[in-house]
Amino acid sequence: MQRFRTAAWFRLILVTVTTIPASGVPALGGAWTLGKGETSIESYLSRYGADRDFDGRGNVRRKPNGGKYGEVREEVKVEYGLTNDVNLLAYLPWKWAKYEDVNMACRNRGLVDMRLGAKWRLYDNSDDHNDRVLSVSVLGGFPMGYRSHECPPLGDAQASVEGRVLYGETFFREKVNYKGPDGNMVERSRDRLFVGAEVGYRCRFGGLADQLVYFGQSGLLLGNGISIQGEVDGVYALPGSGRDREDYTVLRLGPVYHSWATARPVLRARDWMVGLFVGKTILGRNTAVGHEVVLKVILFF
Repeated sequence: MQRFRTAAWFRLILVTVTTIPASGVPALGGAWTLGKGETSIESYLSRYGADRDFDGRGNVRRKPNGGKYGEVREEVKVEYGLTNDVNLLAYLPWKWAKYEDVNMACRNRGLVDMRLGAKWRLYDNSDDHNDRVLSVSVLGGFPMGYRSHECPPLGDAQASVEGRVLYGETFFREKVNYKGPDGNMVERSRDRLFVGAEVGYRCRFGGLADQLVYFGQSGLLLGNGISIQGEVDGVYALPGSGRDREDYTVLRLGPVYHSWATARPVLRARDWMVGLFVGKTILGRNTAVGHEVVLKVILFF
């Protein structure tokens, strides 16, 4: 009986380590901030699946006993312009997850880790040709009542706090006449290319390893409001800072449509954008080799 219980706990621990998918929390809109009183709401819907893992050396292995993991994640992200330079951030995710192999099958669902914080724009140099922005952000993570030993786990069930430095730049800016909501023609600028980069430190409590987090994105406007965008999203666990070390790098790519034809990720009131991405975990250690499809819809008020 004791041997059976030990084996059962071992399988549960293995499922816990290798079924929490790679998912960073980049600041909505990157380094750019909304104006005072403006709001953006994003619906982030993803379908994720994995039947392979990266081991401790970064080699790809099949999950034990023919295991398969899948999840659907819906996350609502809200950003509000407290001032032109300071935005408030809120993220509330919900997840449905399943895991099965030849010996077991389990399902779970519920709220995951709510994150609250702020973003502060330190520098903004905008002219007729491009825009350069530098910001910092702070986010606190708060588990929403689930437990880490559930099967499959919804997360690590530990609070965290992270700080990031964010940089963004646009290129090939042009002036275009635009018919405004009142029917009058107004002149607006649009950017045909943008790049963004984020790097930060995430302190995880409960004895878990702290992490260096990084995120990069770029978009190129093709025409008729459609741009092609790519993202690199990753985490590196710091040696000696705690247990449950995992590293990953996720690559995502897909088309994005903007109601105002620009590649810039932050728009203005009454604008909207929608994007469809496919992603894959391309590098990692002690994490799943996941594939995902992501639908993003963002409204600006």
